[in-house]
Amino acid sequence: MSTSTNIRWVDRATGVIAPCPAAEIVLRDNNLWSGIHIERWHCGPLTIDESITQTHILSVTLKRNNAEYFFLGEGWRRGSNCLGSITITPAGVPFGFRGREWRGLIMSIDPKFLKCESVTGLRVQIELRPQAFADDKFLARLALALERDIFDGHPIGPAYGESIKTTLAAHLIRNFSTRSIVLPDGSGGFSKHIQAKIRDYIHSNLHRPLHLAELAKLVQMEMLAFQRAFKRAFAMPPHRYILRVRVEHAISLVAKTSLPLVEIALTCGFSSQSHMTTMFRRLAGHSPTNYRAHSKSNR
Repeated sequence: MSTSTNIRWVDRATGVIAPCPAAEIVLRDNNLWSGIHIERWHCGPLTIDESITQTHILSVTLKRNNAEYFFLGEGWRRGSNCLGSITITPAGVPFGFRGREWRGLIMSIDPKFLKCESVTGLRVQIELRPQAFADDKFLARLALALERDIFDGHPIGPAYGESIKTTLAAHLIRNFSTRSIVLPDGSGGFSKHIQAKIRDYIHSNLHRPLHLAELAKLVQMEMLAFQRAFKRAFAMPPHRYILRVRVEHAISLVAKTSLPLVEIALTCGFSSQSHMTTMFRRLAGHSPTNYRAHSKSNR
């Protein structure tokens, strides 16, 4: 396995970092998001002797298989991983694994991310409960959405993935924490002044990647509460609103100027002309070229 993997554990008997020689890394996030990493693995037969990891590990099975999992205090447990089965290996909890072929998504989550005050508003240490063969379709969908964003090349910037990872953190805390945690819900919403401040900031910074954290900081809120308050105020999540504004600005430039499409794409904050074309067609119903030709014919 490549040494650039972000998924690591330590063999408790030897104290040596124990890589997974049976794993082929098919896709990785290339460190786009802080606090969380995701990779797609194809594994042959694999045995992990009792080991420990400094990060939480979340895996999503994408091909049915039989396996055995060990967690300290629970012993070995044998079962079947179905499509979408979830395994959660908490940081600091000794674990083991025995299985044949495994294909799926595997995520490394920094414990500091789950208790990061700027993300969740929490100052307490979050401990997760070990899980094997769990059925959690929502978690599986979130992981698959992150993978899709990587595969597509992050066409609308980092805000989409950051929204997903914040939602994922909240779901883990609510459903798999060792104790009951109340998260901020952003129920206060935004005043019209705050809405205008956010709107103006987004419009003024369309030319570059926009991060969920910077928008939350703009109005002095935690990311989770901000995400919910934003959706309540704008009737859509932040990443979707940013995408809509980018496309609307692109539509205006395509129709009213003769700027090259590649320049318009960069001006509107798209990662490439092809990404702009895909989103443009999805929201406007036409390609930029056809839309420009139609606009000229109607003048």
